[in-house]
Amino acid sequence: MSRFTSIYSLTLALGVSSAAGCGLQVNVIGEGESSEGSGENGESEGATGSSSDSGETGGQSKAALDVLFVVDNSGSMGAAQEAMVRAGVSMVEALEARGIDYRIAFTTTDNGNPWCPGTSPEAGGFVFESCRDRLTGFISQDGSTNVQAMACTSRCPYSGEELGIIPGVTRPWLERIDGVKNLAADPADAIACLLPQGINGCGFEQPLESMHKTLVRSETDSEPGFGFVRSDANLLVVIITDEADCSHNPEHETIFAQDGNKAFWWDSSATFPTSAVCWNAGTQCEPEGEGLRCSTGNYDVDGQLLVNDATDAVLRFHGRYTDQLERILDEKREARPDARVEVALVAGYALDGTLNYAETSDLGFMSDFGIGPGCERDEVKLRPCDTQEDCMGWGGTCTSAGFCETEISAVPPVRLEAVRSFNYASPYAISICSLSYSERFALIAEEMSSGD
Repeated sequence: MSRFTSIYSLTLALGVSSAAGCGLQVNVIGEGESSEGSGENGESEGATGSSSDSGETGGQSKAALDVLFVVDNSGSMGAAQEAMVRAGVSMVEALEARGIDYRIAFTTTDNGNPWCPGTSPEAGGFVFESCRDRLTGFISQDGSTNVQAMACTSRCPYSGEELGIIPGVTRPWLERIDGVKNLAADPADAIACLLPQGINGCGFEQPLESMHKTLVRSETDSEPGFGFVRSDANLLVVIITDEADCSHNPEHETIFAQDGNKAFWWDSSATFPTSAVCWNAGTQCEPEGEGLRCSTGNYDVDGQLLVNDATDAVLRFHGRYTDQLERILDEKREARPDARVEVALVAGYALDGTLNYAETSDLGFMSDFGIGPGCERDEVKLRPCDTQEDCMGWGGTCTSAGFCETEISAVPPVRLEAVRSFNYASPYAISICSLSYSERFALIAEEMSSGD
């Protein structure tokens, strides 16, 4: 038994309720329930909440905006990606209504792993293809889940050619500069086709390393994405994931190895690692009240906490990512003192906006993820159905209630939360379990494109 199971045993011995958590309030709440309403998942489509464009909007000056979406493309992300597409549409419609110059780019959380030989890791590379041109990516690696309709074809009307993408010519992002767009299609249709990233990526997600590599590629003149981040534009990084960040140091891949010391494995007798490795290798928790207090932790390969020097930690020190964002912000503020760099995180926050760290009596979940869910929802209604065939491509099960239904749960963020709040200012924390992000992202677009 690894040292991590001792925390679970201690918590049970203290009589801590597995259903309760330590509620750490953050600034932004999850957006309501999603199974009822005028649109799918209870959201009225087309409402952006943005102001009209009139030179200055609502008394605010305007700022150009660069947006990078880092999208978890592992097997559980179908419903969340569909919700994120609706949010992306609301965002781009808000930017268009304000007449903002924008660039929007996309990458995945897949940076590879010894246990993911069947994926094609993007490693922070810019993904600029219509989802209709990569539909096989919307079937899970084991073939058990198909979300082609839900996450792609029900929202995206065009192939890449129909969008106006010319391979090797069109820069790998969606943009509007001085009123000129780089694609022929309507921007709302374009983002609906470009944002979904599928569900066949690596299950050991590395959103922080993906963000880092994409931003490095933007600064490397030999890369197709060179120049994406502009010196005079605000920068928003949007990360959407349902798991803990697992941005590991490649020199320490033995933490995943069958013949390694398994210091971070939930079950050292198991034949393969679970995502619990990512939680155990990146956090430190102690009992507090009816839950846990958790923070970032940096460990060596033997599972010993590194106190003074985290450069040799098995997961990359989160300062690698906050330092990068702070440098970019400092450089921008040399040109424009009011420049902003923010991280918006759609992750395992509770629906009321709290961060809940707690274990669960569900030993299967604990074994898989190392911690209890930060949020969860059952009976998420996707679409009406009469038979299971009606759910094909939607990833759900046709229930007696006459709906294709699924469920969603997510691990509470720790390393990701530390990076989101790197400058003590970002209020952009959203519950992935709400499956209703559109109104919030329309407001984020307006706030981030303000020059004040």
